[in-house]
Amino acid sequence: MESSYRIRDEASREISERVASFLSKAPEAAQQFQLELNRGLVDGRDLLAIESAQFVLLLSNRDISEVTFTYAVQTGFDVNGNIQLAASPRGQISVMRGTDDRGQERWWSRHVRQEGERFAAESRELESSARFSALPLRREGTTDIPDPTSHPTFMTPTSQNFFGQLLWSDLHWSQLDAQLPATQRRAEVSVQQAITDAEGTPPFARPQQSTPLPFRARLSANCLAISQG
Repeated sequence: MESSYRIRDEASREISERVASFLSKAPEAAQQFQLELNRGLVDGRDLLAIESAQFVLLLSNRDISEVTFTYAVQTGFDVNGNIQLAASPRGQISVMRGTDDRGQERWWSRHVRQEGERFAAESRELESSARFSALPLRREGTTDIPDPTSHPTFMTPTSQNFFGQLLWSDLHWSQLDAQLPATQRRAEVSVQQAITDAEGTPPFARPQQSTPLPFRARLSANCLAISQG
């Protein structure tokens, strides 16, 4: 009996440690990206550099399924503490991992950018190339792309009450696996945080203005986080 209790306690402790290790990876990714901005390793105004840095985070950790960077220019807060934004620029860069029809791992990016009063999107596959910038961009044909700054994952972390805090989502099934059988879909959680540049102001800030740029990283695991080794 005493031996079974010890085995149970050891198993419980191991599971707890693995879950804690798994959940620490998204905040670590956000912290690493913030440090790269702080040290001038990534120019927050260079969207290609941001995309490249996001891919580095994605490739360095197989448990991270998506890294998203949403940008806009802040003009203030309303009376309820909600962020107010300039009409432009606004946009979002996401890098993601998934599998192709043959079950092989693939990586791709999607950039939602503002074009007048509408938004357009283009994507690229990460492939072997001597120059990342030479990889082709493919424009999406969708014409009803929403403003990414209107999504709760932007509005909540940029509000006065939560600015700069790490905000976690609930555990949910990955949208990237929506077409896969249930047994192959990944469960995920995400973390969001508004980040700033080396001067302590968001990278796209204009004089006397600040621009919060929410950073979101998604952690994915097959079935449950505790299944990860």
